[in-house]
Amino acid sequence: MIKAIIFDMDGVISDTDKTRFKLLKIILEKRGLILEDRYYKKSVGKRTKMFLAEMFPDDLSDDEIDKIYYERISEFHKNPEKYIIAQPFVKECCELLIKEGFVLTIASVSRKKDIILVLNKIGIQNFFTYIISSDNITHMKPDPEIYLKAIDKLGMQNNECIAIEDSPNGVRSAKSAGIKCIGLTYTHSSKELINSDYIIANLKEINKEFIREINSKTQ
Repeated sequence: MIKAIIFDMDGVISDTDKTRFKLLKIILEKRGLILEDRYYKKSVGKRTKMFLAEMFPDDLSDDEIDKIYYERISEFHKNPEKYIIAQPFVKECCELLIKEGFVLTIASVSRKKDIILVLNKIGIQNFFTYIISSDNITHMKPDPEIYLKAIDKLGMQNNECIAIEDSPNGVRSAKSAGIKCIGLTYTHSSKELINSDYIIANLKEINKEFIREINSKTQ
């Protein structure tokens, strides 16, 4: 039986992947560099410094990449109201899951400081018992490390947890850790999330009937 729901953050709880990408575009344009929108999905779930090094290997030094990274972080924290947008139905979904007795956890490759900022801004910080972040891991998604650490922190078996992910790398990470996964099509199509155990269009679909269906298949 499922006892814990493990949420990805960027793209599931908040639309911060998109807003941070737009912010990165603005910062790069100041330096005469164009980051095309078609590379947005390539940036999802990837460390900013690594993404910039891959995109602009001949244009940006390590020192310049560091400056861009910290400029983005500074702006994000100075003006959170501009960059933190809650995904549809996220608060209602969390309230329902808590009422139904589930333990909620975050497994996000963002920094813990950024995760806490987002949760506080949306007003759902008290719903989550644990936060597993990039501060706790060595390997990024699709490596299963972050989900294995979440399971360990929860003190549960992998068949007692289910993940909610919006990216193919996130789905692969959860599945590689032996966790069933709900693919959420806020940022990627159902075809891109084909390896998910369930695919939903929005968090409103996680209702009592959906929960009963999941538990009936995991008992």
